[in-house]
Amino acid sequence: PISGLAVVSRLVQPVSGTGRNITTDNWYTSIPLAETLKNDHNLTLVGTLRKNKKEIPLEVIDTRNRPVSSSMFAFKDGKTLLSYCPKKKKVVLPLSTMHHSDEIDPQSGDAKKPFILTFYNSTKGGVDVVDEYKARYSVARTSNRWPLTIFFSLLNTIGLNSYIVYKHKRGDFDIVRREFLKDLAKDLCINYLVARHGEERLPRQLKRSITQMLGLQEEERPQPAANLEGRCGICNWRKNRKSKTTCHICHKFICREHTVFTCSQCAEEDGDDSTSD
Repeated sequence: PISGLAVVSRLVQPVSGTGRNITTDNWYTSIPLAETLKNDHNLTLVGTLRKNKKEIPLEVIDTRNRPVSSSMFAFKDGKTLLSYCPKKKKVVLPLSTMHHSDEIDPQSGDAKKPFILTFYNSTKGGVDVVDEYKARYSVARTSNRWPLTIFFSLLNTIGLNSYIVYKHKRGDFDIVRREFLKDLAKDLCINYLVARHGEERLPRQLKRSITQMLGLQEEERPQPAANLEGRCGICNWRKNRKSKTTCHICHKFICREHTVFTCSQCAEEDGDDSTSD
């Protein structure tokens, strides 16, 4: 299985050696990861540890007789481990190679949170914010095919990243993300729409939808000559139904079963509604 250390080590390559900080949750955080980032990449780490990590001293995970808002610290080789008790019988275990003291953040008030914890809380929200933005306009669909699920996730991430880059590159900070994504989706598929529009055997309804999306004029279909009879274009060929009635839109022959009757008044009202839209 892929380890958290391997994933983070690969993701930090673009910022390796820059002296920046990496904030991780308890799935990724580990003592080996903190040491690898510090020694091999010149990066600091702040993240929470799971209690089952073998490197954690038993004293810091013992919740018996621990007062609420109390803190315990452990220091070793440039690493600081905090054990903070937010409520009875519970501790959180932030690990940091960025902080090297047991100072309490005075702005935390009665909670008496150390700087390690307040820093972690202030930086951990980046991933949550991204997930929230991605979920707001998501292309994801329920699927049992994992490659498709990954593809949907990539599209959501690309949509958000391209929106941020576009705003800063163009200086257009007023553009609504919804409208940007609509334009992006159209730009991504327009070449495929044009190619499919030229296919001769494309279903008529699909071709009509593509025509409307591309803003093209619908092709005028020649009307059959008067009194001409033809096979119904909707019925199965085995029925072999023939009719002189044709559709006023696509001009193909239709039998009585597939004919919809509309009075002239309703037809005029429907035409007015479609024009106003």
